[in-house]
Amino acid sequence: MTIDMVSMAKTAILARLGERILPPALVGLEEQHRKVVDLMRRTIEMGESNSCLILGPRGTGKTMASNNNYTLHLKQHVNIVRQALQDIEQQFRTKIMADGSNQDRMDIDEEHKEFMVIHLNGLVQTDDRMALKEIMRQLSREGEAEMDGSNYYTFPPSSYHDYVEICENTLSLSPVDLDIEIEDGMLMGLDVDVKEKFIKEFNHRVKMLFDDGGFAKTVQRIFDLMKDVRGFYRLCFGPVAELSEEHPYLLPSQFYESGLQQRVDNKTELLKGISLLELSLLIAIKHLVERETVIFNFEMVYDEYKDFMDMAVARGSSASSSLGVSSGGAITSTESVSLRLYKKAVALKAFEHLVEAELLRAADNAGKGPKEYRMMRVMLDSSQISDIVLKHRDCPTVVARWAARRQ
Repeated sequence: MTIDMVSMAKTAILARLGERILPPALVGLEEQHRKVVDLMRRTIEMGESNSCLILGPRGTGKTMASNNNYTLHLKQHVNIVRQALQDIEQQFRTKIMADGSNQDRMDIDEEHKEFMVIHLNGLVQTDDRMALKEIMRQLSREGEAEMDGSNYYTFPPSSYHDYVEICENTLSLSPVDLDIEIEDGMLMGLDVDVKEKFIKEFNHRVKMLFDDGGFAKTVQRIFDLMKDVRGFYRLCFGPVAELSEEHPYLLPSQFYESGLQQRVDNKTELLKGISLLELSLLIAIKHLVERETVIFNFEMVYDEYKDFMDMAVARGSSASSSLGVSSGGAITSTESVSLRLYKKAVALKAFEHLVEAELLRAADNAGKGPKEYRMMRVMLDSSQISDIVLKHRDCPTVVARWAARRQ
């Protein structure tokens, strides 16, 4: 086992997961694929200027059915377009031999010698000018911008349904096939026996992976949430990226950890490092919401926070085993984290920081009064705030108990 083999295998799998390389065989899309290919064949054989829109819900294989025609460089995939050109050339060769002329042969070779794919995205190229600039950029990048009429070009625009909603474009995009061939050989230069042994062992490990009960549950959970295969692709990104010479095979535990990361609440992760004052204000908001006060202002939140601090000071004098009262009314827990009642101006700054983080949003009828009295809504639910408390590194026990207390 060499690092080159693992690196090449990882690169090939990640390209497949990222849909840069699509599978050679389509399952359930044969009819749609046949129609798209037939359209392109007529474009090349008959010189038609064709356009095609592939419509369907998300995750039903629109990209698969269309992009599969632009990835004909895969070794195991039949190059339909090139085969069509060869058939045409054979027909002309028969005619040439009958006529005894080589001029037609030269013309057909010149006519079909080059093909390119020009990729446009409807969310990026929103008008004619931007589309033309992108076309010229890709032509210049490939170094084949002869523009003499001898080349064929295809323009497969992505996100077309979003594109037509945000702009009006008069540029005619005709999906004529352009086949870009790249050299196949992810494992070129390696010993054939070693390569076949690695592939056989890798495939055997993948089969063992699917036989694992924990892995099956992880995949089943994704299937219960969505029927889009890209959800499974996202699950595989992390484990595949961790492949190395020391760990060249996939393990069920990697997919379990990747599944946990997929379900992580982004807002909860973002707030793990917030200050203790901001956390206390969120807990105060949580209690207000639990009392069905869904619209609140800073004064209401600060009063809730102040009531907790007053109660904590009162209990601290009788529970010195868990809390100690220091000078200035500060409370020090056994975890060496100092609690103190902050002034209203300081608490207002922390409240505004929560607004800037878009955790609080102005209510519909907030008005333009003083900041302390503007009505707000919280963009988190109670369970998310509880998760933030549990994941906060420096949260004192007394604050955690306050957060867990039901109103």
